[in-house]
Amino acid sequence: FVSIPPVDRTANAPRDSDATARLLIEKLKSHKVPAVGFVQGGMISDGEKLYPVRANIVRLWRDAGFEIGIGGYKHIWFYDTPFEEYVANTEKNERLTRQILAEKNLSLRYFSYPYLNTGKNAEDRDKFEAWLKQRGLTSVKYTFDNQEWMYSYAYDAARNDNDVSAMDEIRAAFLDYMTKMLDHYEAYSREIFGRDIAQTMVLTPSRLVTDTADELFGMIEKRGYR
Repeated sequence: FVSIPPVDRTANAPRDSDATARLLIEKLKSHKVPAVGFVQGGMISDGEKLYPVRANIVRLWRDAGFEIGIGGYKHIWFYDTPFEEYVANTEKNERLTRQILAEKNLSLRYFSYPYLNTGKNAEDRDKFEAWLKQRGLTSVKYTFDNQEWMYSYAYDAARNDNDVSAMDEIRAAFLDYMTKMLDHYEAYSREIFGRDIAQTMVLTPSRLVTDTADELFGMIEKRGYR
């Protein structure tokens, strides 16, 4: 899940993020979803001091037994960012997140590229991957990408307007879309490997994913995933 805490587009931020995080955590636990939440440091800190409410959302996720990873302090494209600046952005986030994990003697293992963008060329990517390895970090390789965030953006807008009809339509359209995405990526699995494989899905911890969690994860479970 990118990012933790949830991105909120409401007038009640960060309170709305807290409510969404609590609801999502309960849904993930009830469906036994093994989830990693990637922290975007700029959402929980000014770079020095932690924002108490938002940092506590990260602690909620941590204390629920879910893994914590990192993206960048700022959510920036590697393609458009000089290497040293990209490293510094990641390092800043690493320092903040390790601070929260150290409270429970937990380690940091995973990095997720913002926008899933790994740079202009293989040389930059390999150089950064080597830097991650030196820090004891591994980048997550997603097998199942999607544009869920677009639906979530529309859902947040409808929710802000208290447009219940639009919210219902968006939830239905989203679930139909995710079913098609499963069909799409499973077809790649069978083409490449001749069988279904374990998948790693990327989502945002949005209110839409939270409000459709039973249907979404139920649908995934019915397809044989655990």
